Amino acid sequence: MLNKVQLIGRLGKDVEMRYAQDGTAIANLSLATSEYYKDKATGERKDRTEWHRVVLFGRTAEIAGEYLKKGALAYVEGGLRTRKWEKDGVDHYTTEIVGNELKMLDRPANSGNGQQQNQAHANGNDGNTGNARSNGTHGHSNGKAGPANGSANKSSTANRASSQRNNGGTAQNRAATARSAPNDWDDGFDQELEIPF
Repeated sequence: MLNKVQLIGRLGKDVEMRYAQDGTAIANLSLATSEYYKDKATGERKDRTEWHRVVLFGRTAEIAGEYLKKGALAYVEGGLRTRKWEKDGVDHYTTEIVGNELKMLDRPANSGNGQQQNQAHANGNDGNTGNARSNGTHGHSNGKAGPANGSANKSSTANRASSQRNNGGTAQNRAATARSAPNDWDDGFDQELEIPF
């Protein structure tokens, strides 16, 4: 049987840390995911935000508590679990995701030139062509560009590609530029939105 959940979303508040009696770290996260749909009546694009309770344990919890803050973009993988408890004679239930994998998708604030160099290597670029830029892209070791915002990123990538074509750039250089181009993915999360529970 399979019980697997994969989410990419933003934290709605800072991680809540606590420790079990045996010293195991426990982190509680409120993760928001958004999906877009087209309103059939108006044709307007609308978004729907879902809030997910995520629980992490051990070293993963410690890492989350240390590095994740409100608004951070994260990937969580785990399974669903429903808990029941009694309070004042009334049964209460909650469903949460017990995470066993966590990836932080935001670029660190003090990334500097090391980030640019890491991005070049992650995208298969040796760093000598100057095609990999860190303006808005995220250097992940898995070779996938993360979310990026802003039309400046689109135009700067287009300008680099155009410049290479005009200056006799090779097909290999153009391919490296395409690999370093940011995704135009917008998760639609309003970071000012308060948590509904």
